[in-house]
Amino acid sequence: MKRTAFLVAKEQYGLIENPLFTPDILAHSSLQHFEAKEYIHRQGNEMTDLFYVVSGSAKILKTEANGKRTLIQFLAPHDFIGELGFIEAEVSKEETKDVQARTKVVCLSIPMSYAKAVLFNDPRFLQKIGQYIGQKLITRMAHFSVNQNFELRDRLAEFLLEHTVAGYIVEKQAEIAEYLGVSYRHLAHTFKEFREYAILEKTTSGYRVDQKRLEEYLLSRKGGY
Repeated sequence: MKRTAFLVAKEQYGLIENPLFTPDILAHSSLQHFEAKEYIHRQGNEMTDLFYVVSGSAKILKTEANGKRTLIQFLAPHDFIGELGFIEAEVSKEETKDVQARTKVVCLSIPMSYAKAVLFNDPRFLQKIGQYIGQKLITRMAHFSVNQNFELRDRLAEFLLEHTVAGYIVEKQAEIAEYLGVSYRHLAHTFKEFREYAILEKTTSGYRVDQKRLEEYLLSRKGGY
């Protein structure tokens, strides 16, 4: 992880034009740079910063007491990390989750102490956080609804369309199975089918996704969603 004072790097990311972030907020902030697979936050640690994703892709994971690891959500530019701690919905560090970069990620980092002391009294900022949490809840509800009502083939195809990185699957199959609400065995069987359709190709770097064949497959399944 590399940290840069925001005022040093402000010209690179255009945040100076974002009305959400006042000059005072930016003066107290820094930019943090994470490499792919690096952890932005570790489960069980205190959330010391409120993050705003500027670029890249990340994911939220939760490890249960039995060791099972669940993929909860993907993060993209304009997402927040630590907003539940900011509004004190997560009241202890034990309630936090892993946040891991999927690609190179750049975040605007606002110290949580400053956020709680100053931004908690900013109605405009609180409204934005409230809207964001509401939208995240709607997205998760839609995801669970799709898991219950559509075939795995369709859900996996949409997953590949939305979440591959540079043409490859970067998640472990166990994580994908948890995210799609199926058994590992069921997912492995569907992976095999997709390899037979030439949508997936197993390489030394992992599974490569043939974008053209995937789009053709989704078109043939049109009406599944």
